Amino acid sequence: MLTRIKIKGLALLDKAEVDLKPGLNVLTGETGGGKSIFVKAISLVLGERAEKDNIRHGSESLEVEAHFDINKLSKPDRLKFENYSSDNKICLSIIVSKEGSSKSKINNIQIGKTKLQQLSSSLAEIVGQHSSQMLMDEENHLDYLDQYGNHLELCNQVADLFYQYKTVSDKLNLLVRKKEELIAARELGQFQKNELEKADLQIGQEEKLKNELSVLNSARLLMQSTSQILNIISSEEHSLTDLINSITFETRKMADKDKSLDKQMERVNDLKFEVEEIRSAFEQYGSSLVDDPKKIEELNDRLDEIYRMKSKYGGSEEAALNKLDELKQQLMANPDVEKQISELEKEKHKVRKQYQKIASELSLKRKNAAKLLRKTIIKELKDLSIDNSDFDFQFLYEEDENGISSNGIKIKPTEGGFETGRILFSANKGEPLKSLVKTASGGEISRVLLALISIRSKKLKQNHRLLVFDEVDSGIGGQTAHKLAEKLKSLSGSNQLIVVTHLHQIARAADYHLVASKFEDKNKRTVIQLKSLDTGEIAGEIKRMIALPEEQNKD
Repeated sequence: MLTRIKIKGLALLDKAEVDLKPGLNVLTGETGGGKSIFVKAISLVLGERAEKDNIRHGSESLEVEAHFDINKLSKPDRLKFENYSSDNKICLSIIVSKEGSSKSKINNIQIGKTKLQQLSSSLAEIVGQHSSQMLMDEENHLDYLDQYGNHLELCNQVADLFYQYKTVSDKLNLLVRKKEELIAARELGQFQKNELEKADLQIGQEEKLKNELSVLNSARLLMQSTSQILNIISSEEHSLTDLINSITFETRKMADKDKSLDKQMERVNDLKFEVEEIRSAFEQYGSSLVDDPKKIEELNDRLDEIYRMKSKYGGSEEAALNKLDELKQQLMANPDVEKQISELEKEKHKVRKQYQKIASELSLKRKNAAKLLRKTIIKELKDLSIDNSDFDFQFLYEEDENGISSNGIKIKPTEGGFETGRILFSANKGEPLKSLVKTASGGEISRVLLALISIRSKKLKQNHRLLVFDEVDSGIGGQTAHKLAEKLKSLSGSNQLIVVTHLHQIARAADYHLVASKFEDKNKRTVIQLKSLDTGEIAGEIKRMIALPEEQNKD
């Protein structure tokens, strides 16, 4: 229940503080007197987007503060505020600066708009011109039925499954369309991987093979040079070995006489051994040399393969090996396309089956809810002076040969389930049911809306909430106005109502009466005033309302 609201700097309203009571609170006043500003203030604290243009000219900011007592709300609704209050007292506030920034709070704890709107829906609901416009759009009619039937959880499940189904279907369709392309890409990747693995490239291998080939290509020349070197070292006439032996003999004779030549003797001996090692090395080298045209051909083929792999995969042995690692990772990360398609088809079938089950359950509940709603609303409309009304809900289905089976037909699945629907209505006995949107008058729309809200409140036990009716009496007068007043009075027994009205019949039924009026302040500025009326003042306001023309424009 809203117990108090403080408003500062909103449009033409400089400052106001109003206490509210349980039951039926009415707000009246001349057309253009500022009643809609009061409703605007409540909308802002409930989470409606605030604009800096809402700030009163000359004010630094716009401020609204609304105090609620949630003690009588249902326990689940009270628990929603357990992080904000421990005494069942809630203060919603908003401050909008002239720069355009706004801050909303619950009990001085800052809160985002989306979260605020979710929480405040448990506290209050504003029923105004926007609500009537929603009822005049057939796309919203199924929402009214689902609210009445309390199908929110099922609706959310259906929507989640629909988007899962759509996501899997889109992936599958894309994969099927790209199947040949993906298969070709995978086959190419597998071919390249096999080719590189078979090539068995090693860093430095090319240089090593080039050197081996150079030796083979020069085998005869190398053999000749090796033979010449060995001949120089060991030939029978004037060989290098004989010369060194002569040098050794003469140096030993000299060293026997002069000990200072011992070092030179050692060097000559070393030279003798070194020449012997050189001879032995060249003998081994010479014996290793072969003239092998077949080996040369093999080496050329291997070098050609290495060159081809380098040219094809990056220009170097290292780049080609990096490409091999990349291909291995790609092939591991992208399993076989046929396998992917098979897995997605299984997943699609599974989600489709789940969607069919939950959507069928929702469809059945909707049909049952529609039957109950028809009986209940006809009675409610009779209480609102539509004595011979008829009401029904028409379900509509879009057939699709690739859709999901339900009741023997293939239906196109949607996020809302199998069906859409619209309200059918007749206000007069003997007249056939037709679309509510096309057949109902403005006054009838207002009463149907009030009836739907009243029924929903009773069925879902949404008691002790604030319901703000912003000129829901549009297009109504006479005896019907009395009936509307009775219905609002009845609804106020379980909820707190604030009703903005031009009808004296509704004002007479009020438990508490507010009036909005305009006047000029001492600075010759137009100012709006909100005032609670005592018993004597109420009588004067009722007389003024009776004197008004029947049709009134909204503020």
